[in-house]
Amino acid sequence: WPSVAEIDALVRADAGAQAALDRSVDVLGEIRRLKSLEKRSPKAQIETAVVRWDEESLAFTRHVEGDLRTAAGVGRFEYEQREGPIEVSLTFAEAEA
Repeated sequence: WPSVAEIDALVRADAGAQAALDRSVDVLGEIRRLKSLEKRSPKAQIETAVVRWDEESLAFTRHVEGDLRTAAGVGRFEYEQREGPIEVSLTFAEAEA
């Protein structure tokens, strides 16, 4: 198998894709952290996740929203622009009876 360096020498890295991946990791990490703090299952469904972040980070996050919704079990994302580190708030879906 080729090494990472060999692949990088043949194919130019896509900076936009890498930035979207980095933001996705941040969003998923924050969602998982909040689920843990709330003593919720990692599979707990989220009705709404509100992401507050800078404009550029929100743009990359919107680009991969479908993947994030699937990976985190989020029904809907809402975005609020603000400066500073990421801030996420969650509204958990009601448990099915």
